[in-house]
Order: sequence, then C-alpha cells, then structure tokens
Amino acid sequence: MKNSPSQATVGTYDGLRVSVQKQLNLNSVVSHFYWLGSQATGQPIYQYRIIFADDDKFINISTDADINVEGEVKWPLVKRTQGKLNFTLADQAKSGVAEVHYNGDNWTGHVSLGRSPGWVAGCSYVQAITPFLNLGGYARWDISKDAFSQGFVGAYDKEENLIAAKYDTNLQILYLRRVNPNRVNVSTDLVLGEDLSTTMTLSAEYILKQSKLNFSVDSNLFLKSMLETTIAPGTSIQFSAEVLHAKEHYRFGYGITMGGN
Repeated sequence: MKNSPSQATVGTYDGLRVSVQKQLNLNSVVSHFYWLGSQATGQPIYQYRIIFADDDKFINISTDADINVEGEVKWPLVKRTQGKLNFTLADQAKSGVAEVHYNGDNWTGHVSLGRSPGWVAGCSYVQAITPFLNLGGYARWDISKDAFSQGFVGAYDKEENLIAAKYDTNLQILYLRRVNPNRVNVSTDLVLGEDLSTTMTLSAEYILKQSKLNFSVDSNLFLKSMLETTIAPGTSIQFSAEVLHAKEHYRFGYGITMGGN
C-alpha cells in the first residue's frame, strides 16, 4: 500500500524553482534549491541539502539561509525492523517524531511518538489478506489535547487495476487504471466529506521517452498540469500551471533541475 497513490490530483507550484545537484560518491548527493516569486511562500527560499542512501539506510538533512534545519533519518535496528526520525529545528517551531517500523511476511506495522508541538503518539497496522488485497488501520493520540482519531484503509492491486479507499472523518475512494504500464495511467478519486460534501478528480499521466505530462481536473473545474522534460543528460525543466476560473485563480511555475557527477 506504500505505492498506492493517495489522491488523483497533480502537485503543482508557482514561481521559479532551480535545483542544482552534485553527486559526491555512489551514496551521497548535495543540492542547492532556490524558489523565487511564489505567492505561496511570499519570500525567496534557499535550501542546502545533503542526502545519503545505502540500501536500507537513509539520511536527508537540509538547512536554509537562516539555519532552520530539517532532517529525516532511516536506519535498520534489528531484522525486519527499521527506525525513523523526523525533526525540525526552526525559529518558529521545533518538532521531532521517532518511529519504529516492522515488516513481517504478510503484514506491516509501526508505532510513533513525538512533539509537533505537543506530544503525539500513533500506530498503524496493514495485513495482506491475499496477494492482491491489503487491509489495515491507524490511530493517532494528541496527548497534549487528549484528542483521539483513527482511520481505516484498504487497497486491491492486481495487474492493470488498483482500487484504494481510506476512511477517517472523510471517505476517499481512488481507482487507477494502468492503460499502458510505465507509459499511460488514468486515475479518479472521490472524496465524501463529514458534511456530505463531495469532490471528484480525474487525472492522467503520460510518460514519453524524454518527457512526462500530468494533468488533473476536479468537479469544481480546478485544472492542474505539470510537464517535465529532459533537455540534456542530467538537466530537466518543468512547467506547472493551475487554473480555477470561478475564483479567478491562476498560478504558473517554471523549474530547472541540474545534476551531474
């Protein structure tokens, strides 16, 4: 279920994004990330990031110009058990969450405890009922507010078809059709809110030799698209757009990623 898409909509951004990457060795990469002219952030953003990946070990740490640090660490503890730590050390907020994941033969589970900003505990369990059907659930306890929430998830994934559902305060159902595996995918999702409001989204993904196009439209006629194309070895450009005519909402973004050995 980790590979199941959570929703059909396309992720977009506005402004200009530039990412410059440098591979230090087989396991380590550093990058410089710039984001300019975005209405979402309201100010320029710069991030320096270093990533280390080696089989089941993973470290990802970044900092910005104000030395606000974010990090993610995954490390094996014992057989089939992995530890995970996410932390943020920023002027506005400091948070950290520690997790332990276990992968059995036909089930997975995890427990977590952290501060963000109050103490929060959580757990999840997913069982493989058949080779194609997974069912599970999760729970979250906000200790500082004494608030408890839970949800249930399920996925049926066989050949060209994937059906996934999630229920917490909302009900979300997703269907993915792999029209041409690794080339063309079409998906739709339906979200039924606690107040019985509904939103439906239809999306498509086209993967070509040097380009990838994602497009989505929902029942409010909110259009989103993302085009990514490789223009040279190690260099790609992206074009992003989202339009909602009813609210005169128009946002466009451009990006370039450069990386090499």
